[in-house]
Amino acid sequence: MVACGPVVDGTDGTVTSSGTSVAADTVASGGSAGPSSATGDDASGTTGEPASSSGGSAPADSSSDSGIMFIVNPDGGAPGLQCDVWSQDCSRGEKCVPCSLGALEWFSDTCCRPLDPDPAAVGEPCMREEGPWSGLDDCAADSVCWFLDDAQTGTCVAQCEGSRANPECAVGSSCDVAHEGTVILCLPTCDPLAPACGPGRTCAHGTRAGASDFGHFVCQATAPLNAVAGYGESCSAFGELCDEGLACAWPADVPGCEAAHCCTVVGSLAAPPACPDATQSCVAAYPDGDAPPGLESLCYCSVVP
Repeated sequence: MVACGPVVDGTDGTVTSSGTSVAADTVASGGSAGPSSATGDDASGTTGEPASSSGGSAPADSSSDSGIMFIVNPDGGAPGLQCDVWSQDCSRGEKCVPCSLGALEWFSDTCCRPLDPDPAAVGEPCMREEGPWSGLDDCAADSVCWFLDDAQTGTCVAQCEGSRANPECAVGSSCDVAHEGTVILCLPTCDPLAPACGPGRTCAHGTRAGASDFGHFVCQATAPLNAVAGYGESCSAFGELCDEGLACAWPADVPGCEAAHCCTVVGSLAAPPACPDATQSCVAAYPDGDAPPGLESLCYCSVVP
């Protein structure tokens, strides 16, 4: 999942970068060699995500580049986006949150939802109403109910503040962008080689807002909000997370991958893992100086020409 720099402006399907415009479907998401998280957050906060099998259909990617990535898709101007989760432009007494206005089991839209008269604060227990995708919860204006269990109870998690280019989260967390940019959450960071996220959570590879690199690893929710995939299985930012110790890669990096993207193994350059396929080697995930603290030696299993 590496950021690709160009971004879709969400209005006419063009992608802009350094003053130039080209058709969106001509832009490859992995803008640099190696892994890719394709956030594009420097201008519009867009995040690309491949098609999901968790419900409904989602935009698919046509690129064949190698590297870890998600695909660039608009997070604004699309049907169903009632509000902007960054600017919180709903009416007084409401908050802008991710939701689904149809039958899709991913956050395809944003909605203005009424604030609870006695809201729960960030870190406190919460309740989601009318199903996991409704956007209706009892969290305060700056948060949403996340890490849900089967009873739709969870924990209030802060939405990112600041801007798409310069997101703000508390120390120890990172701004994770998913579901076409409708979800912007400050999630706890984690070490993919020594995960310790706790029950109902997984240390997952995600798209880091404001960055143009491999992405990050954060403690994400598992079911019902996300499914967890194993090595070689389909992954996306539409609710298909790779299991702990894995990251989402282009199919060219994962022999036998028949999806838009598949999970591959991550490890350390100091002690490279035995990759699952003989054609793979563990290559550096981040260019020098771009790694989040503690992940400087992270590598991922990729097919090396």
